[in-house]
Amino acid sequence: MFINWAHFIIPKFSLILTLIANPIFIYLIHTEKSFQFGSYKYLLLFFAIFNLIAAIFDTLVPCYVHIYRYSAVYFILDGPFFEKSRIGEFLVAGRCALIGGTYGVLNSHFVYRFLSLNNHHFVNQYFLPYGLILSVLWVLFHFFSWAIITDLLMLPDLASRNYARESFEKIYGSMENLSMKIAIYSEVSTEKVVDSWLGTSWVTLLNSYSVVLYFVLGYKIMTSLSRGLDYMSPRTLLMQRRLFYALAIQTVIPICVSFMPTVFVSYGAALGIHVFSYKYLLYFFALFNIIASLADTLVPVCVHAYRYATVFFTVNGPFSEIMKFQKSSFGEFLLSGRCAFISGTYGILNSHFIYRYLSLKNHHFVAEYFNPYGLILSVLLVVVHWTLWVVVADITMVADLESRNYVRVSFEKVYGSLEGLNMKTVIFSEVSSQVVYRSWFGTLFVTALASYSITLYFVLGYKIMSSLNQGLDYMSDRTLQMQRRLFWALAIQTAIPICVSFMPCILVLYGSAFRIDFLSWVNWMSSVAVSFFPFLDPLAITMCLPTLRHRIFCRLRNISPNFSNRVYSSSRI
Repeated sequence: MFINWAHFIIPKFSLILTLIANPIFIYLIHTEKSFQFGSYKYLLLFFAIFNLIAAIFDTLVPCYVHIYRYSAVYFILDGPFFEKSRIGEFLVAGRCALIGGTYGVLNSHFVYRFLSLNNHHFVNQYFLPYGLILSVLWVLFHFFSWAIITDLLMLPDLASRNYARESFEKIYGSMENLSMKIAIYSEVSTEKVVDSWLGTSWVTLLNSYSVVLYFVLGYKIMTSLSRGLDYMSPRTLLMQRRLFYALAIQTVIPICVSFMPTVFVSYGAALGIHVFSYKYLLYFFALFNIIASLADTLVPVCVHAYRYATVFFTVNGPFSEIMKFQKSSFGEFLLSGRCAFISGTYGILNSHFIYRYLSLKNHHFVAEYFNPYGLILSVLLVVVHWTLWVVVADITMVADLESRNYVRVSFEKVYGSLEGLNMKTVIFSEVSSQVVYRSWFGTLFVTALASYSITLYFVLGYKIMSSLNQGLDYMSDRTLQMQRRLFWALAIQTAIPICVSFMPCILVLYGSAFRIDFLSWVNWMSSVAVSFFPFLDPLAITMCLPTLRHRIFCRLRNISPNFSNRVYSSSRI
């Protein structure tokens, strides 16, 4: 069964890359001489073997998901197990259970890294063979518990197939000879609903405890590495930090590509929500605004400028009391993350502009591919923007001893001792060339990230406005007017981050680079202005769209909107 080219090509292309990358990785780990991985290399080798098995499984059992009302249908597209059979149905459950196996692998990594720092004698004595065997068994438990429970509780019986039949066969043809699993959360027998909820609750529990474990052990590992360990040389400690950063990246990937899609699909069906439509992209942006506001509150940032230096540092906030936040790599990473929400904002607006442009120029393409690929790519674009800013800022704007000494006298005159503070610094002159080059690289990178986004706004904005002024044959006057109002809302949304994030960043960073001494209020305003965006963003859309605006003002005046003369129509926006 052919769905689309992306779904047909990507798994096969991924298999080729996996078959190339993982054997090379195994060879590098096995032959590495300059750094002894010790027993950890066996865990890395096991991880590489798991990747190979998962890629082969994904190619032999390619699956797709169909959502209809309160049901989710998981079925095989092609391959040797395409036709309906009991083993085919189990393999569908097994293909999905590889997600659970991935969590088991990462759990083993986190536990090993934590124990190797806090009780390395125990690890040296017992990991081989007992720890390695337990790691393999833990992955098998994750895999088989997911596979068996979903296989038993999400059976594609006749009642389940009949529930989704009409919707399914309109798109994919007959479902009679397909291997599939079906979860239905309402509108069928109580037994089927209970079974579906039990299966979904189990995989949710398996996912959720794993993600919680990552954050808890990750924080403990980062705290230990920040404090230093007496029995480790500086070189070994540096390698431990790099291994943890690699593990953090390995963790982010399955959260983005498996945990979040699984939650969207399962609970979207459970709540009767079709998650892959444009309004849910707006919901994601609203959620981003809420998270950004929480970040502003939990990690409050201030800016101090001195000669050729700019210092970003955390000031009070709940973390300073709850977690005893002294200077730490983890605290500095959170500081980079707080600043990176500026870049996430650019990613959101990029997605808005691209969607609005494509919906005018090629609305058939949007109608066919936005669900789900456009939505997923929009979310990934925001994540990539945020992650790139975090990683580059965290690496290039390190507040080492030389940087702290440069600003110490000026800083401590105003704020007191800087020794216990989490901070990031950029210094453009009067220090070592390494610090200067590092500062310029970080500054130019975040400038490029912001500048390409703003250029995109103006280019696509001009094209959108030209199209709207010329008119479009396939749009009614009412829909065209709505498109214009949406564009004006988008223009206001764009002006806000330019004023409250781009301009303040430019003033602060390049003010120090060229030693322009701004007044102190410019520095502290630059750190708090961005916190207005999460409030002004939804306000712009609400005020520019008469329907939403009237509903707000009618509520405030306690007047019921007049529905008698309303004309209901459906327009793709």
